[in-house]
Amino acid sequence: MAQVERDSHDFPPLPGDVGQDASTGSEQADPPVRKVTLREEEAEALRPTVERAILLSGQQDRKVLGTALSSVVGTALRRSVTGVFRRRILALNRFLVHTFSVEGLRWRFESLRTGKPFQQVVQEHSLTCPVTQVFLIHRRTGLLISQVQQGSMESQDGDMVSSMLTAIQSFVHDSFRSTASGQLEVIRIGDVTVLLEQGPLAILAGIITQGFAPQNLRQTFRRASEQLHDDYHDALVTFKGDAGEFEDVEPILEACLKLRLVKGEEQISPLTGVILVAPLIMLLVWGFFEIRQSVQWRQYLAGLDAQPGIVVVETGRRGTYRYVRGLRDPLAVDPAGLLVDAGIVPGDVISDWDPYHALDSEMVLERARRLLAPPDSVTLELREGTLFVEGTAPCDWVDNLASRVSSLHGISRVRSDGVKQTGADQQLAWNQYLAKLGETPGILVLENGRWEDAFYIAGMRDPMAPDPVAMLSDVGLNPDTVRSKWEPYQALRPELVIARARRSLAPPASVTLTLKDDVLVAEGEAAHVWVSEAIRSARGIAGISRFDTGRLQDTDMIAYNGVAALLEEEVFYYLANRRDLWPGQENKFRAFIENVSRFSSISRRLGGGYRIEVRGHTRASDNEEADIAASLTIADRFYSRLRSQHLDMELLVKRGMGGNVADGAKRADVQRREAHVSFRVVPVD
Repeated sequence: MAQVERDSHDFPPLPGDVGQDASTGSEQADPPVRKVTLREEEAEALRPTVERAILLSGQQDRKVLGTALSSVVGTALRRSVTGVFRRRILALNRFLVHTFSVEGLRWRFESLRTGKPFQQVVQEHSLTCPVTQVFLIHRRTGLLISQVQQGSMESQDGDMVSSMLTAIQSFVHDSFRSTASGQLEVIRIGDVTVLLEQGPLAILAGIITQGFAPQNLRQTFRRASEQLHDDYHDALVTFKGDAGEFEDVEPILEACLKLRLVKGEEQISPLTGVILVAPLIMLLVWGFFEIRQSVQWRQYLAGLDAQPGIVVVETGRRGTYRYVRGLRDPLAVDPAGLLVDAGIVPGDVISDWDPYHALDSEMVLERARRLLAPPDSVTLELREGTLFVEGTAPCDWVDNLASRVSSLHGISRVRSDGVKQTGADQQLAWNQYLAKLGETPGILVLENGRWEDAFYIAGMRDPMAPDPVAMLSDVGLNPDTVRSKWEPYQALRPELVIARARRSLAPPASVTLTLKDDVLVAEGEAAHVWVSEAIRSARGIAGISRFDTGRLQDTDMIAYNGVAALLEEEVFYYLANRRDLWPGQENKFRAFIENVSRFSSISRRLGGGYRIEVRGHTRASDNEEADIAASLTIADRFYSRLRSQHLDMELLVKRGMGGNVADGAKRADVQRREAHVSFRVVPVD
């Protein structure tokens, strides 16, 4: 112990230190209280001066003060940050051990079964921390202030332990030239670990005989050291070996012995390691894919720049999507294909391409190929704005070359003198064919040219015009070498209109048709059926405004009028008994029957609508109603006589005329006029 006291000058002086004898280097045994009081007064008197000096030093040269404080503040900051991370990791580890381990699940089930709080169950099943002894050592003197140990453990000599720890710390400082801020924290010898908590006035040392010191043990020691310095600050400052003022310090030290440690929480759980490492792995994976996507994106943009007809104006990001905006010639490659080539999913990129016509040589030449559609025997080459055409081509293709190229931007002129033209004879025949079609009425040529070594023509043809396909042989062209497409239409040329009228109306040989100022004139004679149908059909013939039938005779109507006149001239007389006809009228009756049959036939050809009235005439009394009834009886008797002749009775109707005398009977004598029958042809409404 005396050796420790002789070496006590190695510790830095602290507030409350008493004066020492400079000649002997030994401490005064019992420093008077007055000197301690004076030292404190002196410190209080010097405090404003020291504070002012520190303030002036910081204002004049901050580097000096910063250099002095950097080691202390840096060390404290590192220890604080490291401690925070360690505490967070251990707290996470304890949570995972208690939640997901088999033992933690068993404890939770026991908590539910017994109704005890989960923390209480954990404490009941926890292991006591293997701290066997705790020593409180005065830092300046190295003297032992107090010690505690487990009840059944063999106590070590506290003074010897404190001297040993002081010597080891002095050895480390002197041998390795450690800075003043450096502190010895752990001494490990085999299975024995000494945990040191360095305070400004005292050192708290714990002896662990098994395993390593867990992190929460370090926190417990730190809290105990802080409490000791707060409660016994003055006693620690004035301590010279008398531990009388520290009699009640043992409960604080015993708290370090009573620390309980949950089994397994001093070791990092694999699940904790996975949770801690998983974000790093995810970050690395994300970084890998992000870098790969960036490389692919740069490759895609480089591919776009290398393509003719594509101009990139803007690129960037919109949320999780990349976007590209620019100009694209319709003949340029599809940018979506370049996305696939670069390994990018097209759906992850927003593309906005505005169309434009590029003037790159490749684009201009490709546009010329698509417009001109040259045959395989022709080659195109663009040099300094001039299109050079070489090879063998049909003459019509060469003739239209300059006019078709004139609409292309990027081509100033065309050189086709190196082209050998073919098919001149066929072209001459084709031109003759086109000229002949142009002179033919009823044929309109809308389009013509060549297509894959063949001629083609399209237009409109009146059905009355000659067949254009048949006209090919007239000029020496093979119909197999011409592709034709003709749409029907109706031309208004007079010769075609009259031809269309003859075909549509089909007039008999007795009828002639002529066209005068859009008026179709019919002359001659024809049956009533044809006349009626011709009047109706003529309305739909193009080029005809009116159908004139004034000079056309209806033969059926003429026959009708003749038969009707014959029927209306006939009169049949009855005898006085009004039952039988006068003798000598049989031949006239047979002729009448024949005329009725003719009338029936003509009426059908005229479409019907005519009737023959059988009129009875007689005077029975001076009563008009009686005369009409008697005359109707006479008409009914003649009607019954006609029925026996198998006539079309629907053409016949009966009517009583009373005492009126028919016109044809006025020349007869009075006896005959007493009862007679006359006839009248009338239309039916």
